[in-house]
Amino acid sequence: MANNQGRLYSIESDGTKFSSRCEKAPFGISYFKDDLLVSYPKTQEIGMVDIDELIMYETFAKGYEFRGISTNGTDVVSISKGKGISFMNKSGYIYKEFPIKSTDRKAFIHFDKEYIYFTDAEGQYIKCMNTIGKRVWRCELSYEVPYGVCTDMYGNVFVADRENGDILIVAADGSKYSSEFVEEIEEPTALCFDKENCQLIVADRFKSPCIYQVTYR
Repeated sequence: MANNQGRLYSIESDGTKFSSRCEKAPFGISYFKDDLLVSYPKTQEIGMVDIDELIMYETFAKGYEFRGISTNGTDVVSISKGKGISFMNKSGYIYKEFPIKSTDRKAFIHFDKEYIYFTDAEGQYIKCMNTIGKRVWRCELSYEVPYGVCTDMYGNVFVADRENGDILIVAADGSKYSSEFVEEIEEPTALCFDKENCQLIVADRFKSPCIYQVTYR
């Protein structure tokens, strides 16, 4: 994505991809109840996008500079610049908000069951809170710059460290983390975890997305 333009990509299981030019500069993306939700900070909206044509056909929510977006299957959350975390129902109605003192334009969020995880590229930390706004834990980083965030079925947290080209793995209680270098990754920006197949999918700024099998000891 560059300045006022960007693209949406649909990638098949065999690696082939289809893209659609998007003048609204998309940022966050999430799959919710058979709809593809995409956040557009420039136009201050979250759009519903046709998964085949990759074209926005309806507005889901509007009014904020929405950045990261995620869902737990029932509700949608988004983190917005200067606003904080917003909770939305299936109709896009914002029914609850938690203010955050500082939210950079590169803010990411992940909603898993009753916990919300979020990062801010301007802050060297990863936060976890519950749905009533109480902090569960905060993991301080040394020099890493956190971008996209996701969790596995055990609550372990994966974070893309774009500046250093690493994947951070944070313990479920936020007590410690490790930095994993993957040779094929250059500048990871976003990721998600496929719990059914135990695979980590990583999007890279300069390379095609990669899928990695995760094994546990």
